[in-house]
Amino acid sequence: MTYQAQNGENPHKDRTTRHHINLLLLLSLVRAGWRVTPVRKASPMRFRLGGVALVVLWILCARCGPSPSVLVRPQAPIAWTLISRGVKAYASTGDASRASDSSYATWWQARSTRQQWIVYNLNGAGSVGKVLVVWYDDQTSPYDYSLIPGYRPIGLPRDYTLEINAQGNHGQPPATGWTQVVRVTGNTYHSRQHLINMTGRHWLRMSIRTALGGPGATLHLDVYALHSNPPLSGDFLFLGDSITQGPALHLPFNSVVSIPQLIAGKGTGGLPVEEDGGIQDMTPANSLAHLGTWLNLFPGKYVALNYGTNAALHGCMSQSAVFGYFNTMVQEVLARGLIPIIPHILWGAYPMIQRCGPAVNAAIDQIYAEYPQVLRGPDFWEIFQNHPEWLHDRIHPNAIGIGVYRQHYATLLCAEVYQTVC
Repeated sequence: MTYQAQNGENPHKDRTTRHHINLLLLLSLVRAGWRVTPVRKASPMRFRLGGVALVVLWILCARCGPSPSVLVRPQAPIAWTLISRGVKAYASTGDASRASDSSYATWWQARSTRQQWIVYNLNGAGSVGKVLVVWYDDQTSPYDYSLIPGYRPIGLPRDYTLEINAQGNHGQPPATGWTQVVRVTGNTYHSRQHLINMTGRHWLRMSIRTALGGPGATLHLDVYALHSNPPLSGDFLFLGDSITQGPALHLPFNSVVSIPQLIAGKGTGGLPVEEDGGIQDMTPANSLAHLGTWLNLFPGKYVALNYGTNAALHGCMSQSAVFGYFNTMVQEVLARGLIPIIPHILWGAYPMIQRCGPAVNAAIDQIYAEYPQVLRGPDFWEIFQNHPEWLHDRIHPNAIGIGVYRQHYATLLCAEVYQTVC
């Protein structure tokens, strides 16, 4: 597969701040400030001296030792504005408006393989500069179908281009004057993100030369005007196995919308971007061979590593082995200035999960202790432990369980990333 894009900045820089607080210094300074003079209990001088001691403590503790430490996660700034919702859309065939509407239960599908293109007129968005273009094909469930022997994708864009244009009136797409800014061949992913510069342009066209499966390409297409450079703070990649593959899709399940829509519904400043990186049968071990490639494609800030169930199911992997694989993955994510998210694995009624799952979660607890930068995901073991009715095969969540999974992840991200309540 080849990939070429203009303005594909990816300066992953860690913006996490850590402040170290020495508790012995805290106690000594406060006691010293409190006992400078033996005045009466209600004396204002006594309170002033205590306050001075705390101010001195704050200044000094910028250089305090590392034990213990408090990790301060800054609130996610608004990285973008979604500008494609409900815009004028045109397509070679099919209903183009289904790609730009607010429902991920709908999608545009080309009705012919001969000509497949979709065009957005972004003139109503005002002056457009750098944008993020994201497309999703939720009819193809796994993130990379090529890693699943025999899997047949549905409407997957394999070879396509992105083009921009400033010409033409506002009623119809221009026939000429298109400039190619992205060219992808041999794509095997069910979603992609592209950073492009649209300064002075208001037309965007995605042309699909080859789509795999179905009568034509199938996708939902979002465009965001950027207010910051990568890594983008409201952008999430949910890597994982088959347990992630369903819940992290954008399709509604049991009337519960996607994780980004749950977050956006609470007024967090816009719709987050989230790619479903779930691939069935993926283990912490075999994900390592692909992690670098996946991260190279990702312009966002948060990488969820939802692995571990298959470590229990396939060979009952030891705690030390699981820790080793997670340790390598976390180091790779952190080295790029990104923030890993790791949940406890989901409880299952299957005997191997009950017998071997606790060791996997113990390894994840080791990761939490070793890396305070890791954002602790939901404790799906505890959440599902008393609800076997939320599983359809004693392992995977059913429609109700998918809704529970999404709600808990959205609640956590609202609190930890957006500092609000979902």
